[in-house]
Amino acid sequence: MTVISLLGVTAGGAAYADDIYNTIDGITAATAIDTEAEVMPLASGGNDGTTTLRVQARNSDIDGFEGCNMNKGPVTFSIQSSNPAVATVEPTSVQFTACTPLKGPVQEKTLTVKPVGAGSATITATVVVNPSPGSFNTVPATFRVDVAPPPNSPPTVTVVNVDSGAHYVKGTDVPTPMCKVVDAEDGTFQFAPAMSRPAPQLPDGLGERVAKCTYTDTRGATAVSSASYFIEDGDAPVVRYILSEPAPANGWYRHEIALDWVVTEPQSPGTLTTEGCERVWVTADQDLTDYTCTATSAGGTTSKTSEKIRKDATAPVVTGTIESPSVEVGDVRWYPAAPSIRWDVSDAVSGVLEGSVKESVTVSGEGRNKMARTVATDNAGNTGGGSVQYINIDASAPVVEAALTSTPASVVNGKAWFKDEAKIQVTATDPEVQPSERGSGLADDPTGEQTVTATGDFTATATDHVGNTGTSNTIPVAVDSAAPSVGVTCPKLPLIKNTSLLKATWTASDEAAGSGLATPAGGSFVLDTKTVGHRTATAPTASDRVGHTSAAATCGYQVVYPFLGFLGPVDNFGVYNKVKAGSAVPMKFSLVGNQGLDVLKGAPVVTKVTCPGGMKVDELEETASSRTAAGLTYDSKSGLYQYTWKTASTLAGTCQKVTFNLADGTSPSALFSFTR
Repeated sequence: MTVISLLGVTAGGAAYADDIYNTIDGITAATAIDTEAEVMPLASGGNDGTTTLRVQARNSDIDGFEGCNMNKGPVTFSIQSSNPAVATVEPTSVQFTACTPLKGPVQEKTLTVKPVGAGSATITATVVVNPSPGSFNTVPATFRVDVAPPPNSPPTVTVVNVDSGAHYVKGTDVPTPMCKVVDAEDGTFQFAPAMSRPAPQLPDGLGERVAKCTYTDTRGATAVSSASYFIEDGDAPVVRYILSEPAPANGWYRHEIALDWVVTEPQSPGTLTTEGCERVWVTADQDLTDYTCTATSAGGTTSKTSEKIRKDATAPVVTGTIESPSVEVGDVRWYPAAPSIRWDVSDAVSGVLEGSVKESVTVSGEGRNKMARTVATDNAGNTGGGSVQYINIDASAPVVEAALTSTPASVVNGKAWFKDEAKIQVTATDPEVQPSERGSGLADDPTGEQTVTATGDFTATATDHVGNTGTSNTIPVAVDSAAPSVGVTCPKLPLIKNTSLLKATWTASDEAAGSGLATPAGGSFVLDTKTVGHRTATAPTASDRVGHTSAAATCGYQVVYPFLGFLGPVDNFGVYNKVKAGSAVPMKFSLVGNQGLDVLKGAPVVTKVTCPGGMKVDELEETASSRTAAGLTYDSKSGLYQYTWKTASTLAGTCQKVTFNLADGTSPSALFSFTR
């Protein structure tokens, strides 16, 4: 209702302050009360209807009174039906003691309307008791009651042959839905429902179906029923595959292979989707690989995995590596024999078949540019080979020949002897390893004239670059390269001058393995004693059979005067001659004849010595005249030499040794003790 009543208006045009109104239209707010009569629909013989009445105070002084007009006591309203044959109302009188406040608890009165017969009746409220001077507007309390005729037995309609929510498989006996009507007045019968397909609509007749049945009977009652059911694809797609050829016995393909997928979906081809079902061309080598085709339709999902496909069209790789040492000569690499070769075989995919590695070409003998080859098979059946080329083998030793070119110096007992050395001509060659092809060549070439300086068997050795060694024929050679040796022996004791028949002895020898002596092996010779001093004697030389001469051999000996010691008055042999210091001492000695006055090497040498305790002393019986000249003299009559030694007086109290150095190298001496 959109018309708001602030004042009640009577038939005579008077204005009222307060409203009494019903709540049929659900309006309870004071500002929304309208003057339009509401309608209460009821059915004859049906349930009663109810509503409530409220009094709303209006703060207006139009009627001369502000606020609720019940300030003097309760107000009683009479409630009447304009047509009791259609509808009656209870109670027929209501009393209010307070208006409905803007805020706070509500006072209301419930009216019960009972339907009696078909038709319309108006329910109104009239003030019958009002002790207050204020008035009330009863228009908003008015409402109309429409009573319908007695109820028609409503029809029932149901969807039959299908169950709501049921799922049916396409291709089987899917039932046909029908609408079944049961009506007390119209009877029982069936008719086809209105069919619809809610979104999303699936292809191929699949998905949800809705059968809706609507029926209105002859008295206008309508019944509606519906059933929703589903038509499904009961079978998932069928997936199978075809290989362009069957798998080999060993499971390995060695050429391109095609894998084709076949997917069938007869029930719902429009819903079919596939993944991984494209044609597969296996062109590259691969190990065991799965391929999977997945097909999905309204019937479900099917995944099919092919048998594992593996392909290897690549032959094994065979690589040979020579492990034996070699020697490079120029730009050619040589081996002394068939080299050891390590064959490395690899196959990246199927692997090398065990036991398949076989050397098809082996290296034997010698020669240039030989080749070794090995083949191998992988597990897929591919065969690959590898080779090592340019193998040069020199297995032959050099050829060496020797020939003597020197003339022997002597032949002793049929044996040729060479002096110092023998010359031998050597020739060495490296033989061919194949026609017109020489071997590795000589690394150690003895070709040429060889000089032999020792006795023995001569052989020459040649070595080629790979280590093969060849030896020449043997030539026995006797070489005497050493001269004989001579040893001489002289007497160890001094020899007296002019003594005859005194000899030195000598011996000669050749080396043990030499040619032997051609001269005597020893002898003696007379020594010369005509002059005194240290002398040298030379032995005769010796020669061997090849012409060597020994080096000079010498020995030394001494020739001395026949000196027998000092003569009187001087004592010898450790006796201290006691003499007064300052005396002239006659030193006399004999050399068995006049040997000349050069028998002394200078003046005698006087040396102070320590006077030992308990020394043997002999008084010198004779001294020379002080007028006797000092020095050496010879008396031909006596055959004696005399040296007059004039001593110094300063020698008193000392011991002295006087030494004569003779020209023959001897040094006789005498001891003296000087007194005052």
